[in-house]
Amino acid sequence: MEFIKGGIVLTLFTVLFFSVVSLFVPKSEPRVPRLFSEVIKLDEGYGYQISANGKLLIRQKHIPGLQGKIRFGNPKDARLIADLVIYKLTTGKSPEVGITELNELNIKTLNGSGF
Repeated sequence: MEFIKGGIVLTLFTVLFFSVVSLFVPKSEPRVPRLFSEVIKLDEGYGYQISANGKLLIRQKHIPGLQGKIRFGNPKDARLIADLVIYKLTTGKSPEVGITELNELNIKTLNGSGF
């Protein structure tokens, strides 16, 4: 009987000990892959690509959020939107880009017009 009581006490102590220790051990953050953007020159205009760990995730040949196949007019604008998409992905937001954001960033199309 003493043996059983000792075993129960030891088991309870062990469970309690590890429960308390787990409260003070820092939790590891989930690993978020580093995302990289690259502006790509197309036959007409520019686009961008986003990759992680050498794997291509997004290849955007047209300005997102617009109807039709409208390309970026310059590499700076393509980079701005690529960086915006990376920011959204790394902060857990939807990577969608809307007309409002295109206007706020003053993005230009291939023919130089805005939206």
